[in-house]
Amino acid sequence: MSPNITELLETAERSLSPDERVDLATQLLRSANTDGAARLDALRRDVAAGFEQIDRGGGVEVARGDLRDYLRGLGREASARLSARKTA
Repeated sequence: MSPNITELLETAERSLSPDERVDLATQLLRSANTDGAARLDALRRDVAAGFEQIDRGGGVEVARGDLRDYLRGLGREASARLSARKTA
């Protein structure tokens, strides 16, 4: 359970009636299930799009020994783009 949810439940225990706590817990569970399903659907779409791109010849081949450096480079590029967006 995330720290935010834990804090929320601890606060609810002190300030809400038992019925209100049950309602809150039910809402949190529904939200967690919905959020998880939405993230899973998005992941499936992204993976399918990635495989389609590879099938079209859009993949990148990286030698096994170079994978770590390649991924770190992508991370640096992503960080630079994010920093540029924040300053724009």
